[in-house]
Amino acid sequence: MTLDFIVNNQTLTKHKSQSTKKIVADSRNYLKAVFHFQSPEWENQICYALFTIQGQTYKQILGAEKDLEWNECYVPEEVIHNPGFSVSCYCGDRITTNEVRIDVVSSGYTEDIVNQRVTPSVMDQANALLKKYALICNSIL
Repeated sequence: MTLDFIVNNQTLTKHKSQSTKKIVADSRNYLKAVFHFQSPEWENQICYALFTIQGQTYKQILGAEKDLEWNECYVPEEVIHNPGFSVSCYCGDRITTNEVRIDVVSSGYTEDIVNQRVTPSVMDQANALLKKYALICNSIL
């Protein structure tokens, strides 16, 4: 499932298609966030999504994971819990947006939380992004 957001200058809003989507807790590598940038200050920038739950923030580099576009990332599993989380983004020398609240309903999943994977650090994401583009360059040569 995809969460679509519109970014216009420093304003982040949910796309109108989001009004009927129900986000269910405890998913992994399923919920994707896509940011549609409407203003030029976001062009040609490395952009980050920030996902916050209970005062803990997880940063994702947009486009860092394999098979994702430059404006996409997966929502970290650590934030997909009831009652929900907030999303914002930033780029460049620090162009920021407001936070948007995402409501999450409980699931029936009950596996021990201790065994869950941890979202990769920004350094791990940057390394993955470099590898992704190195593979693209090698395929062109």
